[in-house]
Amino acid sequence: MCGIPGHRNFLSTISASVLNNQQSFMFTVATVLIVPVYNPLPGWEKLLHQRYTELADALSQPLQLCIVNDGSTNGNFEPAANWLQQQLPAVIIESYTGNKGKGAALRTGVKLVEAAHYVFTDVDFPYTTASAVAIIKLMQSGNADLVIGNRNNQYYRQINSFRAGLSKLVRFFIRVLMRMPFDDTQCGLKSFNQKGKTIFLNTRIPTYLFDMEFVLQAVRSKAVVQTVAVELRKDVHLSRMPLKVLLRELKNFIGLLFS
Repeated sequence: MCGIPGHRNFLSTISASVLNNQQSFMFTVATVLIVPVYNPLPGWEKLLHQRYTELADALSQPLQLCIVNDGSTNGNFEPAANWLQQQLPAVIIESYTGNKGKGAALRTGVKLVEAAHYVFTDVDFPYTTASAVAIIKLMQSGNADLVIGNRNNQYYRQINSFRAGLSKLVRFFIRVLMRMPFDDTQCGLKSFNQKGKTIFLNTRIPTYLFDMEFVLQAVRSKAVVQTVAVELRKDVHLSRMPLKVLLRELKNFIGLLFS
């Protein structure tokens, strides 16, 4: 974990313990925002800083930021992380070697921080600040164990036809084959409480379909799951998914279908 100058002044309830002669840290906060990062584009830190600040200001309450570097190798992470530490002294940054996948990166962050509420999104904050605020506020109301974003037609009008078609196909299969009450499991904006944390840490898929596994386990565990309509930012452009990624996730989907 990267050194974080000044974070002890911000987090009054940090505890440190020594286990097996190795020092480990647990950060205790009310709400933590976890952002996984892998081979980010140049300038990603400026955008993240802007969007995080907007969200924290809109919430009008402390929002701990935790960034997990999922084995980036393109040289764009370390210098940017140093800049972020200067701008946001309380930021928690965890790095490891080897790309493990978004699901694995988020589990790393969730294990690192003890919080009443967890929220995660992507490094470019693709959904509007209002969408994130609505999800966090619903979670903090105590009326749900898991709050998931629900993408509407506005979302599909903004993305390329291939991704739109693929997403709608996945949602169809969820409704018909899995018979879950929530068909949009893949929205990258979610929040959960301590019960949700236990369920989340029981997931095993390291890559994209960890979301589906999480929601499926939450439904099976009788957790209270609620949805919030979310809006994609107008300046967001989602890339195509490589064929090898699609084939890998198809295998994961079949595994979930028969789990």
